Amino acid sequence: MSRFTCLMACISLQAWLLGGGAAAPVNSGEGVPKAQLEERHRAFLRAYCVECHRAEKRKGELRLDDVSLVLDTVRGADLWQKVLNQINSGEMPPEEAKQPEKGHKADFLDALSGVLVVARKTLSDVQGDITMRRLNRREYANTLRDLLGVELDVSVLPADGGAGSFDTVGSALFMSSSQIEQYLALARTALDRALVKAPPPQRKRMEAEAVVPGMERSIVRMRETHEKFEKWKAAGSKPEEIAAFGLRGDVTAVQFGEVVWQGAREPMERYLARPEVKTGLLLENTMNETNQVAWDLPPELPSGEYVFRVRAGRVPAMPEKRAFLSFFQASPIDKADTTFLASRHITAPLSDPMTVELPFQIVENGPRKFLFMEKRSLFTNGFSLQGYTRGLKDFQERDPALWIDWIEWEGPLPPKRPRNALEGS
Repeated sequence: MSRFTCLMACISLQAWLLGGGAAAPVNSGEGVPKAQLEERHRAFLRAYCVECHRAEKRKGELRLDDVSLVLDTVRGADLWQKVLNQINSGEMPPEEAKQPEKGHKADFLDALSGVLVVARKTLSDVQGDITMRRLNRREYANTLRDLLGVELDVSVLPADGGAGSFDTVGSALFMSSSQIEQYLALARTALDRALVKAPPPQRKRMEAEAVVPGMERSIVRMRETHEKFEKWKAAGSKPEEIAAFGLRGDVTAVQFGEVVWQGAREPMERYLARPEVKTGLLLENTMNETNQVAWDLPPELPSGEYVFRVRAGRVPAMPEKRAFLSFFQASPIDKADTTFLASRHITAPLSDPMTVELPFQIVENGPRKFLFMEKRSLFTNGFSLQGYTRGLKDFQERDPALWIDWIEWEGPLPPKRPRNALEGS
C-alpha cells in the first residue's frame, strides 16, 4: 500500500469516525436554548423514581434524588437518555411500584425528549442539526476492513448503546474525547498493519490418518488405567488408597475412567482395524475420538482471511441426510463454547473423493482451534456417569458415513479489492 493511499485512508477513517452524513453548517450557539429540565419535573422523580434511586438504595447504581436537571455533559445526557428509555418502555417504575398517571407521564417524557434534542445540538462539536455520533463496533470493523483490508478485534471500543434491537441509534452513541482516542488508537493499529508488507500465504496439509497414532495411545492409556483400577478394587476399593495404585482424582473420576474403558475401548479397536483408516479417517457419530478431526493452528499466524480445504468422500450405503461435513471453531477458554461456521454436502463416493473449501477468519487473540465432524447436534449429557453411559448406548453403534483423505489450510489470503462504484453491481 502506497503512502498516498494510506494518507487518504487515514483521512477517510477520521471522517467516518465523526459520523456519517453531510456536514452541517457551524452554529455559533447564539439562540440555541439551554438543555435543562424545568424544576417542576423533579416532582415526577420524587413521586416515582427516588424511592429506589436515592443515596441509601441506589438500585442499579443509579441515583436520581440529587441529579442535575442541566444536561451540559455527555455523561449527563447519556444518563437522561437511559431514564427516558426505561420510562418510555414501561420497565420503570416496576409493576409493583406506584404508577404515574398517563398525562403526568406524557408531560415528563415530552419535556425530557425536547431537552435531549437540545442537548444533542449543544454537545456536538458543530452545534448543528445533525446528531454527532460515533460509529458502533460493527460499523467501525467494517470500515477498517473496507478501507485497509485489515481485520481487528474491536471489543476494546466502548460498548454499543441502543434502543431495543437497534445498535445505530445516534442518541445512544455519544462521543467523548476519551472515546475518540480509543477509535484513533485502533485506526493507527490498522494503518500500521496495512503499511507492513503482508506476509506470503502459507499452506499446511495434514493427512487424516496422522491422528490414528494418537488414538492408539489413548487405548494404551485406557488399558493401563483399567489395570490399576482392577488392582485397587481387588485390594478393597478404599478411597484413601487411590493414589497408592497410581490413580488420579477421586473415586468418581476413577469410576468414570472405568466406564470409558468398558464403553469406548472395543469400538475404538474395531474402528482402528478397518482398512479405510490406513489411508484416511472415518468420521463416526459416536462419543469417542473417532467423531471428529481437530486442528490447532499456530498462535503466531497473522490475522486475515484463510481457507480450509478438505478432501472427503461418502461411505457406501449411507443415507443422504448424513452426507454433510460440518466445520466448527472451538474456544480455547471454554471447550463447550463451540461455534458452527459452515457445512458442505459431500456428494462424491469414498472411491473418488471430492475437495470442498471452507473459508474462515483469524483475528488477533482469537480462537485457533477448528473441528470437522459429521453434521449433527452436539450431544451433551453433562458429566455424570449415567449421562455418559446413555450416550455410549445411543451413539456408539452408528456406522461411519464420511471418510476424509486430507485437510489443508492456506492463508492469510490477499484482501479482496473493494468494488468500485463505476464497476457496477
